[in-house]
Amino acid sequence: MELEINDKIVKTALVGIVAVDQDGNIISINESAISILSNEPLSADELIGRSYLDVFLKGNKFTHTGQYTSALIETLETGEPCLQKELSYRNKTLLVDSSPLIDDKRKVVGAISIFRDITDKRILEERLRQAEKFAAIGQLSAGLAHELLNPLTVIKGFLQLYEKGDMQGTESWRILLDEVNKVSRLVNDFLLLTNPSAPKYQSISLQDLLVDVANEFASVAEHKQIQVHLDIETNFPDIMADLHQIRQVMVNLLMNAFDCLSPGGEIRIRSIRDNETIILSVFNNGPVIPNDIRPRIFDPFFTTKDHGQGLGLAISYRIVENHRGHMFVESLEGKGTTFTIQLPIR
Repeated sequence: MELEINDKIVKTALVGIVAVDQDGNIISINESAISILSNEPLSADELIGRSYLDVFLKGNKFTHTGQYTSALIETLETGEPCLQKELSYRNKTLLVDSSPLIDDKRKVVGAISIFRDITDKRILEERLRQAEKFAAIGQLSAGLAHELLNPLTVIKGFLQLYEKGDMQGTESWRILLDEVNKVSRLVNDFLLLTNPSAPKYQSISLQDLLVDVANEFASVAEHKQIQVHLDIETNFPDIMADLHQIRQVMVNLLMNAFDCLSPGGEIRIRSIRDNETIILSVFNNGPVIPNDIRPRIFDPFFTTKDHGQGLGLAISYRIVENHRGHMFVESLEGKGTTFTIQLPIR
């Protein structure tokens, strides 16, 4: 009765099940396996005893790259199981598990494979990825168009005045040049975001970099009456990174912190080592980031400020990612906001 039930389970299972003996000949195969592996109306009875390799793989044991064409044959020859292996088979994508076939005496007598066709799932996932890409492109394009419109409107207005002969004085030309520079910076930032250059790795002293960046903001801190503290571990190791890109990240984070603070505010720049990782953080005790906004702060062109394009944090995030690092934010009421960067030392 138990054998009968097991046989029915195998035959009616929605996944493909194939078993072969030590010579690679089929000893069991269910209808789901046949429908997945063959386009011909074959029956299990006519397949029993035939070579799995010859019937379904036309004798091709290896791909052109030297990989096994079948997890079942791989397990049969190596004695090792294959778990959740994704294989291409006749324009299909199969997810396969295979293991040695063992009899009641714990003797290996062949191999068994259980698999399912995940082609439709992979096609749907690819379509979703493409849809997400196009949606992201649309959002980026809309943001870029919106930000370009303001300076272009000013430029157009001044050129219309020039055409009428009403544009006079160097001040008008200065304003026009400023607007052109805004467009140039915006386009350059957009290119950095969408197609960043690969990091030019070199050994850099983070201690020197952090001190240098903090000094750069010293006059701003004095003017806005904001305290800036540096907390750097002693004997801090040099790291392999792109000096200019990491500097840009720190400048962006400090600019963001200064924009959040009123006179009397505090910024704390901290760096510590955690095994083979460097952790940098920029804290400010200004207003917290609301929960509904926090998931979007690294999105391109997202900003809550009256000025700026909302590209600084997005670019910083991308730079850190390209350095095989991570960047995240924590913002708690009564405690302030901390942007944290994790970078590998090497």
